[in-house]
Parts: sequence; structure tokens; C-alpha cells
Amino acid sequence: ELNGGKDVRMNAIDRNAWNHCFAGTAGDMTMAALVHAGADPVRVMDIVGALPVDGYALTFEPVRRCGIAATQAHVAVHDGEPLGQHDHGHGHDHGHDHGHDHGHDHRHDHDHGHHDHGHQRGPHRPYRDIRALLDAADLPPRVRDRAQRTFRVLAEVEGAMHRADPDDVEFHEVGSLDAIVDVVGACAALEVLGIDRIV
Repeated sequence: ELNGGKDVRMNAIDRNAWNHCFAGTAGDMTMAALVHAGADPVRVMDIVGALPVDGYALTFEPVRRCGIAATQAHVAVHDGEPLGQHDHGHGHDHGHDHGHDHGHDHRHDHDHGHHDHGHQRGPHRPYRDIRALLDAADLPPRVRDRAQRTFRVLAEVEGAMHRADPDDVEFHEVGSLDAIVDVVGACAALEVLGIDRIV
């Protein structure tokens, strides 16, 4: 319910989201699916914008995959830009929908002058740095908690695999800027939708 523009939640009722990811999922896929399900992309981007980093652009694009309408999230990382400048583009809909379906993926790849969604190349990022980054961000408490728990579980698994303390784990791809934006964006979209639990 809305009361004076503020979300009001009833404690007796949880809002659940069902995620049937039989083959796994990624942060950008989860974020895009939640935006497609109704999370306001501007609100999601505003929450992600609280991260004390720059050098990325987060956009959403309507797409068709095998004749099914969907949303795709793009996190473009601009190599070489310093952290802390807070210049992240909040764009929308850089793609186009041809309005017809041939029963197959009808995506056209265009070079729009930005980097691909490939993971940041450069030094590894320790879990403790990601934790500090999330602590420093002015995120809604539940978004911060969910993002922290996500990275903590990843650090615990990596630590167990390498017999290392989770705080000493250095992430490779998962520590890249685009992966951090993906995770925080997915947590932000859950918050915008008011989702209490994923089942």
C-alpha cells in the first residue's frame, strides 16, 4: 500500500518472488528480470548511484529472445577513469524493437562506442575492499545487507576452496566493478519491488 508516497508494509504479509533459475543466473540477468517484472529502472539506478565509485554506465534495453519480450541490463565499465568522480550515466532504452517476430533472436549488434560487459581487467579486488565499499555507500539498509550477504557467501565459498580466511579472499571477475554494480542493482530492484524473500 502507499500512504503519503511512502511504502507501508504489513508485518503479517511477506512479498515473495519466485526465481526459477534452473541453469543459474547472473547479477545483471537478475536485475534485468526484476526491472522487466516492474521495478522502476530510474529508482534502481538511483540506488546503485549511491555506490562511491564512478567509471560505469548502467542502462536497460528492451529485447526479444526467441520471440519472448525481455529486458537486458548493460553495465559498461569505462577503463582508466578514476574512482570517486560519480559520473555514471543513467540511460534508458538504447536498443530498438523491430516490432515483428521471426521466431528467432533478431538482435542487431551495433557499436555504440562503449565497452562491452566484459569484466574489468586489472588488479583483483579483496573481499574486505568490497565490504568497505558497501559500508561506505549510502544504500537503503536492506539493499546493503543483501549485497553484503551475497559477497560474504561468495567469499566463504572461495575461502573454503582455497583454505583461506574469507576476509583475505581476492575476487577476480566477481570483484570487478561491473559485477559489484550487478549485485547491488539486483538488490536494489528487489527493494524497489518490495520483495521480502526469494523462493
